[in-house]
Amino acid sequence: MNILKDIIQPLMVIFGGIFALYQYQKQQKFKRLQNLSSLWKSFLGDEKMLDLFNLLNLAEKKDPQIIEDIRSYDPKLKYKYLAIIEEVTLYADTFEIDKPQAKYLFQWHFFFAYQSPDTVEHFWYNLGGSEEMMASYWAKSRNISNEFLPS
Repeated sequence: MNILKDIIQPLMVIFGGIFALYQYQKQQKFKRLQNLSSLWKSFLGDEKMLDLFNLLNLAEKKDPQIIEDIRSYDPKLKYKYLAIIEEVTLYADTFEIDKPQAKYLFQWHFFFAYQSPDTVEHFWYNLGGSEEMMASYWAKSRNISNEFLPS
């Protein structure tokens, strides 16, 4: 009977530990998704941010009015746009959010600000141009934009 007790108790502790670790990992994944969701809501909750995103999305039409609207868009709102994707970058870089989910939600935001030949020049126009975009401050977001290219 003691032999059975000596075998079952450690097995229960091991299985309990594995189950606790599994639950902890599920909670952490949920927490990371909540962080990502709050960043996503920052975009969805701001109508002017959505307007800017829409203009960037329409830029491929090469309509001169759309291009001018992007170039003259309020720099404060452009910086807010950049700040949000910078936050996504920092979270993705330190594993507080998962990169595949971040890419799914924000790939176009990064693409328009750092990669698109139709938008980059116009987006950065009143922020200091390509010189500002290439500044070391934006390097992390610029680098992760290469990983977040739309598929």
